[in-house]
Amino acid sequence: MLENEILLDTLRDEYPEEVTEVIYNCQFMGKNYLDVDGLNARLRALRILTFNERLTEDDWYELVYELAPDIYDELSYGKLSA
Repeated sequence: MLENEILLDTLRDEYPEEVTEVIYNCQFMGKNYLDVDGLNARLRALRILTFNERLTEDDWYELVYELAPDIYDELSYGKLSA
């Protein structure tokens, strides 16, 4: 659990632009679900995550909330309407 928090802090502090770009490229307009597999694959392609590391859905929601609030709002609205 502590390792996961350290990873999230590292992503927020050292790679905010890269993570934001991953979010916007993967969670494009009209996509009303969180594409966890796609997000992890794109982040791994940047060689920020190792092969074994994987962010959970909750981790991604936290990052999306902080780095791409407009995407988070769309996802929140999609969850409410479903």
